[in-house]
Amino acid sequence: MISPDEKLKFQINNKTGLIRTTQFIDRDEPYEPFYEKEAWLTVLATDNGRPQMANVCSFKVTIEDVNDNKPVFDKVAYTESVPQDLPVGREVMRVSATDIDDGNNSVVRYSLSPKRPDDAVYFRIDCESGVIFLNKAIDRNPGYKFCMTATVDDLGEIPQSNVIDLDIRVVELHKKAPAFLPRSSEPIRLKENFNDFDSSIVRLKAVSNIKNSSNSDNSYLQFELVTGRTEQTNKRKTFRYYTNYAYNII
Repeated sequence: MISPDEKLKFQINNKTGLIRTTQFIDRDEPYEPFYEKEAWLTVLATDNGRPQMANVCSFKVTIEDVNDNKPVFDKVAYTESVPQDLPVGREVMRVSATDIDDGNNSVVRYSLSPKRPDDAVYFRIDCESGVIFLNKAIDRNPGYKFCMTATVDDLGEIPQSNVIDLDIRVVELHKKAPAFLPRSSEPIRLKENFNDFDSSIVRLKAVSNIKNSSNSDNSYLQFELVTGRTEQTNKRKTFRYYTNYAYNII
């Protein structure tokens, strides 16, 4: 039994009661036309007596996850700079990937591989967070580029993986990237029906770390809202921003 406007995803043999699917069902991607994580079915059984007697059975069908999606990095490639005097153990950058599967199929782990063997000792990566740390003091000249690849694997029984290029360029001593000023550690919460599209939901401020540049163009900061390749990284332009001596996400 289905409602008049419902798409027929299942069919039943009216003689044997055997139920089959009628189309491919994808439980992972909510924008696919046949997206479904669970379905409720109602079956009507009738006899041929006079008067005709009937009974109804309702039950839920749960669509189980299959590890059919690779983890996806939030960027096409990663580039970063690191000053020559960065202390060992400091964070250099972070890579991030998401997997739209479920359970262990969605849990990801990271690894880092240099393209040149001599570069292997300079960096290490936290396999769970994707944060890359400096592992050895930099003894390369400004302009030198560490060329590496980051790999992400999920924890499915048959793991899916993805690889991305990662370049870290050495810059002069004391040249440090801008830094965002601390903000509340409380998560930003929005109701599912939030529709005040002109309201700012967070304001972030940043400062330049270039010394003696208060009156220089070097201290002028430009901001950009980076759009990634997954829904979790603003793929569908859910958020936008404007600048006014601060970083406003709306």
